[in-house]
Amino acid sequence: MRRWSVVLLAVALLAGCGGSGSTVPHSKTVSERLRARLVARYLPPRWVACVPTRFRLHGRTAFRCNVNFGDPHVEAYCAVLRGTGLLYAAWRQPNQGRQDRLAAQRECVQGLR
Repeated sequence: MRRWSVVLLAVALLAGCGGSGSTVPHSKTVSERLRARLVARYLPPRWVACVPTRFRLHGRTAFRCNVNFGDPHVEAYCAVLRGTGLLYAAWRQPNQGRQDRLAAQRECVQGLR
């Protein structure tokens, strides 16, 4: 009986994850749009992988994307979906002192405005 309780609890928790009411775009959508924009600029990547950050721009989630151009050449970008469009910019480390990921995320998203 205890086993069924655990299974039902796990199913209930998983059913609540990523429900249809979610307004956060899927990372795959952002990756696909960034890839298309780069290809249109004659910069074809081998792969693009995006993850959401904690920052938002105009109420939309900002993503950090790693783009592999080959010959171990991976560049970072930040991107935000805006309607059917995509805002994106090259990711740069902040100018101040040591590496600070939150500062880098904040500066990249602010650069998209």
